[in-house]
Amino acid sequence: MKCRSVGLLLTVLLLLPLGLCHAEQDLANPPDSPVPSAGLPPAGITRQLNLSVSPGEQAQTKQQPDMVMPKLPQVFNDKRLQGYLEPVKRILAQTNVGQAGPEPKAALQSQADRLELTLNKSLEIALQNNLDIRIAELTKEAVETTVPTAKAQFHPTVGLAFTGSGVRDVTEGKILSHSNAQDGTVFIQQPLPTGAGATLLLTGNLFRVKVDDQTFLSDIGVTIVQPLFRGGGVVVATRQITDAETDVRIEAARVRKAILDVVAQTKSAYYNLLLAEKIISVTEEAIERDKVLLEASQALLNAGFVTKRDVFSAELSLAKDSATLVSDKANMESARNLLLEILGIPIDTNVALLDKNITLQPLQVDLPTWITRATTNRPEILEIEQQLAKSELNVKVANNTVLPQVDLVGSFKKAQAGSTLGNSLDLKGHAWSVGVVLSYPIWNVAAKSELARAGIEHKRLGETLQRAKRQIELEVRSSVIKINRSLESIKPLQVSVEQAKGKLEIAKARFALGQTTNFDINRCISICTSR
Repeated sequence: MKCRSVGLLLTVLLLLPLGLCHAEQDLANPPDSPVPSAGLPPAGITRQLNLSVSPGEQAQTKQQPDMVMPKLPQVFNDKRLQGYLEPVKRILAQTNVGQAGPEPKAALQSQADRLELTLNKSLEIALQNNLDIRIAELTKEAVETTVPTAKAQFHPTVGLAFTGSGVRDVTEGKILSHSNAQDGTVFIQQPLPTGAGATLLLTGNLFRVKVDDQTFLSDIGVTIVQPLFRGGGVVVATRQITDAETDVRIEAARVRKAILDVVAQTKSAYYNLLLAEKIISVTEEAIERDKVLLEASQALLNAGFVTKRDVFSAELSLAKDSATLVSDKANMESARNLLLEILGIPIDTNVALLDKNITLQPLQVDLPTWITRATTNRPEILEIEQQLAKSELNVKVANNTVLPQVDLVGSFKKAQAGSTLGNSLDLKGHAWSVGVVLSYPIWNVAAKSELARAGIEHKRLGETLQRAKRQIELEVRSSVIKINRSLESIKPLQVSVEQAKGKLEIAKARFALGQTTNFDINRCISICTSR
């Protein structure tokens, strides 16, 4: 199909210069007898018309070929040519740019077989069903579960221990003593946000030497271990919680980015499908005009006003537009599939767009404000800033790991022994201890390497943030350039279209008289329907 279209286009380009040259020769030297064909007017009838054209009008026509001589209505109204020009006038009257074309096939579908979409409804469906948004939201929900997991490290732990033991001392075959003991312990461990660990112990002990010789021992105490350097401090102790919350904010930024992307993609896909439908409508109208022009060219050939070359040109134009229609329909199907993919609904759904009219809204360009908002509020920037904050925390924790391990250990307990369980519960005795535990790994290579890696990663993210801001600024500036260019080009295009419409009417009249080829008509129509 592409080869055929290229061949037709080359043929048109080769024949058009010949058509223009021969048309100029035909105007300068009109033939004495028209081309023999069925339905021709009597020989020389066009030269028998008394138009009484003044020399000034003839000179004006030569200087401005686009103008039709003021006596042109006399030709159309001359009774001797009514039988030949009436069909031509009727046919050419149908070649108006912008005439109502046939209804698209999609518009003929029943209401039950299609989904009617406005732009706002398309946005609602996309925000609910788009797979990218759903994946981003599910990812965020999965990351949110890590926050309770991280906070669970500070939840208390309760435990119970029970042991029993017995001892029999024997010397030279004689039993010196025989005893047994039973111990029960209840403990509660509580990690603290400062990195410390607290343990509460409640212990009961029964020691029996003889059946009637037993001792009860009860005590309750607490032990606290507080790191002073490595592992100590709120920042280090709560790192997992901070990282989890930062990851949630990162995923929230990604969800927002997915939403903004889908909104932009939905609008673009909606407008592209609408444009594809309008292009098909324009192409179908062009095909109808090509058929009308072909019919008019054939009628003028039969009347002896044009040559066979104009018929060939009209046929080539019809073939070219027919091939274009096939490509336009394929583009429309691709645009429809893309819209359905973004909306997240079945691809085979029949849709009909209801918002047909696109109005141009005035836009006040404020480049500095736009750049500031974009580099501050874009989800990509927010995501990198959260990653940078997480990296900064990693650097602080890595700095802490190169410090020596110094733990402050303290304990206190109350205890009492008695012959009965009740006496042992008075807990009038007490004991306490305080100490320091110091340790340091030789060379500490692992901690130093981790600190270097964390510092490099932090610098990399800083450079990434600067690059992202520069890229966003370039995107904003590029968008402003495109907006200004589009706004400035609208008015000249409107003037060109209006001028082309005026020339089209002149070209149709001149073509009806055989004063020009249908190339001028095709050229004016091409300008009016330019994409």
